[in-house]
Parts: sequence; C-alpha cells; structure tokens
Amino acid sequence: MSVEHLAQVGLGIGLFTLLMLVLMTAHEHIEEMRQLPALAREAWVWMQRDPWNGENTEHRLPNWLRLSLYPDFVIGGPKRPYLKRWYVLPRLPWKAWPIGMYLHQILRSDDERALHDHPWPNISILLRGSYIEVVPVHTAHFEPWMTAYAEKRYLPRNPGDVVVRRSTSAHRLIIQHGHPVWSLFIVGPRIRQWGFWCKKGFVHWRDFVAATDRGSVGRGCD
Repeated sequence: MSVEHLAQVGLGIGLFTLLMLVLMTAHEHIEEMRQLPALAREAWVWMQRDPWNGENTEHRLPNWLRLSLYPDFVIGGPKRPYLKRWYVLPRLPWKAWPIGMYLHQILRSDDERALHDHPWPNISILLRGSYIEVVPVHTAHFEPWMTAYAEKRYLPRNPGDVVVRRSTSAHRLIIQHGHPVWSLFIVGPRIRQWGFWCKKGFVHWRDFVAATDRGSVGRGCD
C-alpha cells in the first residue's frame, strides 16, 4: 500500500474517531451547541493568534489554511528538531470541541532518562516508518510511582498500527537514526499536567526539559 493510501486510510480513521467522540459528548453540551455562531467567532479570534505566543499555539489557524506547508509547531528548535507538528484539526478553546488531530513527523528518539505521559488521552495512527514504544509492565498492584522501577516492554509499531493511550500511559519512543516516522495523532480534552516518571517520582515537564527548549536535554531527573 502506498504512502498516499496509508494517509487516506489514517485520515479516514481519524475523522471517524473524531465524529464518534463528538457524538458521545454532544448531549453534555446542548447549550453550547445552541451558541455555535458565537463560539465560531470566538474560535476564529483564537485561531489567528501568533503561533509562537505562549501555549495557545494549538488553537491557532492551521498553516494549511494559510496555504503554507510549514509545520505549525516544532519541538527541539530549527537546528536539531525532535518533532514537527501540523494541525489538521486544531483543538478549540471551548468544551464542545475539546479534541484535535495533528500530523506528526518524529525525527529522533524520546529522552531515554525517563518515560513520559501526556495531558490528554490520545490515539496514534502510524502512516509511514516504524518505531519501538517502550512501556512499563503493569503487574496486578502496579501504581504510577513504580514506572521507573518496573520491567519494560519494547513494542514494535508499524505503518497501519492504531495505538490508544490514556493520558497517564507512560511511554518512550525509539526512532531509528535517519528514519523519521509519520503519524496521525488524535488528542482528547486536556485533563491533567504532564511530565516524566523518574525514580524520585513524577517530574513536571517544565522541570525536566531545557528551560528555553522543551525538545532539548535539561535537568532531567536530577
């Protein structure tokens, strides 16, 4: 199957998943649904914000709507990027649409010092390339603080694989050098702060990575 066909299949699965999530939560937001015109105007204002201004980048107008192929967000800096992100469907700043769909190009492995989790439940659909996903082995009495000490599983992920994770699912990706991986990444509502699981416990991402570049080595678990 060609890359184009894989992309079409991945996008189709992603759109179907988004539709199901919306239908499952629509009854909880009836009042907001009645205010769609006003919410759309509010979303438009948010989506035109500066892509490098604070943490509101995920709500901005996607570059593809600006007729630009440049990524909407780059982690790791321009000289040695870790991940490039394009907003296919950005998350909007209101509860009726708390989900987003991103196209990821992963260029290098995650920091090997600790596994990390995420602020939202998420789904990865691999489109091109493969990686190894490192996850802790969950025993009968497993608790998150055991993550750094637990035995690890090394799971191969290949094109066409669909990986569903909770926000608390700690993991690390291993990328073969010089072989970037493309994936469709779907996220749900932001429900928690995220970070890394060290032997001393949970470390917020701001305290782990470099202060000026979240894709670079910082203090880590020290």
